[in-house]
Amino acid sequence: MFKPPPAVKVSPSRPMEPPGSSLFNDHAADKRERLKSNVGYVKSMISRATPAQQAKNEKEFNDVVADYKTLRNLKDYCVHVDLDAFYAQVECLREPKYTRLPMAVGGDSMLSTANYPARKFGVKSGMPGFQAKKLCPQLVILPCDFKLYHKASWSFHQVLSKFDPDVRMAGLDEAYLNLSNFVADAPDGYSMNTVAYDGECQCNRPRKDDITEDDEVISSGDITCTICGMAQLYFNCTMNFSPGIDGMIRMLRMEVAMRTNLSCSAGIASSYYLAKVCSDINKPNGQFILPGDNDALDTFILSSPLKLFPGIGPTSSNSLAEFGIKTVADLLNHKKNLRFMVSNSQYYLLTRIVAGVDCPPDETEESTNETDNGIDSGKTVGTESTFTPTSNQAELVSLIRSFAKSAIESAKGDGVTSVGILFVKVKLGSYDVHTCSQKFNEQVPLTNVELLQNVSETLLTKFIAKQGKKDIRLLGVRYGELGMAPLSKVQTGLKSFLNKPTVGGRCVKRRKLEENTDPVTVIDLE
Repeated sequence: MFKPPPAVKVSPSRPMEPPGSSLFNDHAADKRERLKSNVGYVKSMISRATPAQQAKNEKEFNDVVADYKTLRNLKDYCVHVDLDAFYAQVECLREPKYTRLPMAVGGDSMLSTANYPARKFGVKSGMPGFQAKKLCPQLVILPCDFKLYHKASWSFHQVLSKFDPDVRMAGLDEAYLNLSNFVADAPDGYSMNTVAYDGECQCNRPRKDDITEDDEVISSGDITCTICGMAQLYFNCTMNFSPGIDGMIRMLRMEVAMRTNLSCSAGIASSYYLAKVCSDINKPNGQFILPGDNDALDTFILSSPLKLFPGIGPTSSNSLAEFGIKTVADLLNHKKNLRFMVSNSQYYLLTRIVAGVDCPPDETEESTNETDNGIDSGKTVGTESTFTPTSNQAELVSLIRSFAKSAIESAKGDGVTSVGILFVKVKLGSYDVHTCSQKFNEQVPLTNVELLQNVSETLLTKFIAKQGKKDIRLLGVRYGELGMAPLSKVQTGLKSFLNKPTVGGRCVKRRKLEENTDPVTVIDLE
C-alpha cells in the first residue's frame, strides 16, 4: 500500500483540506493561466488579420461544411447506448442500500461516476472527491472494482450483439449499433413476456414505470425480494413494441434491463456522433430520436451547446467561450476568425459538428489515411479510465493488462484485425500526463492478446522505473496503424433472435403470454 501524504499544519481558523486538494487546485490554477495566455495571443492575431484573410477563412469554412453535408445519410439509424451511472449501478447490485443513498465510485482525488441521488447535490463524474463531499457531506465513496465492471460489461455486450452482431463497444459502458437494415424490414411489431417490479425495493428491473399504455398486465402480487429482503410488487406483463426504430430501441433497453438488471439510455440519429449526443438527452433510462430530416438536424445542431459534443472538453469549451462561442450557432458568427482560435484537428472536428456527420469528406487526407495495404495510419482506438490514485505497481499492472484487452475488443468492434503501434497513457497524481509508445516491426494480429498485454505492461513498468514511485490516477491503452478488415453491413443476429420463440422474457412475434415468466436473472457478482 502507498503511504498517505504527511499531515499538513494549518491554523485553527482555516480547516485542513483533504489530501489531493492542493494538487488539484494548483493544477487548475496553472490551466487558467495557460488559458489566459493563449486567449491573449489569439486576440492579438485576430487584431492583425486583414479583411482578405478573414474572407478567405469564411469561404473555407463554408466550403468544408458544404462538402461534409454531402455525406449525410438521413436513412441511417445509428444508435448509441449508454449504461446509466454504470459503476454506481453495478455497486448497487452488490449492495442495494446504495440505491437510495448518495454514492460515488472513485476516491478523494477523482470520482469515476456518481449515482443519481448524489447528482441531485451537484456531484458528477470527473469531480475531485473532496469537492464532492463539500457539496454532499453524507456522500459515500466506494473504490473502483474493475473486475466486477468488466463482468457486467460483458453481459451488456452479449445482449447488444443479438441486436447487431457488429456492435462496437466504446469502453465498458457504452456501445454503437447500426439498425438501418433492420428497420427497413421491421414487421408490425413485437411482444415481450416479462416481469416488472415496484415498491421501495429497487433491486430488480424492469420497473413498473417501464410499462406503457400499450402493454398488458396479466397478473400482479406481493413478494419479498431475495436480494435485500424488502417487500415489493410484481407485475407479470406483455410488453408490446411498436414497429419502427422507436419501438425497437425501447425493446433493446428492456432486454438490457432484464438480462443485466442495469438501466441504459439511447440516442438515435443519422450519424453515430449525433447519436451519442442524443443519448444524454433523456437520461436516465430513456431514449431520444433525432428525426432524419435536414431541417430538424440543422435546428438541433445550431441550438446545442458546444460542450455537449464529444471531443469538446472543458479546455476547448472554456477557450471558445472567451470569444463568445458557446453554441454551434455562435460558431457560425465567428467563421472568419475560427482558424486563429483552434488547432487544425479541432477545426475539422468543429466543422463536422456543424455538418452533423461522422467523418471528413476526404478520408485519405483528414480521417483514415488508409493505404493500399489496408493500414489506417491516422486513426487510433483504445480505452482509458480514472481511478483512485495509487503507486501500487501490482494494481497498476493488473489495470493496464485489463485495459489492453478492453482496447482489443474495441478495436475488433471497429473492424480492426491488426495493429502497428501501441500507446500507453499515464496521468500522475499531480495531473501531469505522459504517453509512451512501442512501434512494432510488423503488424501484430489482435488475436495475440498476450503479446499486446505484455508490451503494455513493459511500457508502464519502464515508465514507473524512470519516474520513481509516484501516484497514478489514470491509465489508458490505444492502438494505431490499424489493419482493417472489409466491413460487412449484413445484420442477421436480431432477426434470428426475435423470430426464435423462447421463454424468460425474450421477444416473440405478437403472441400472448402463455405462462407466468420467472423473475429475471441478474449478472453474477460472485
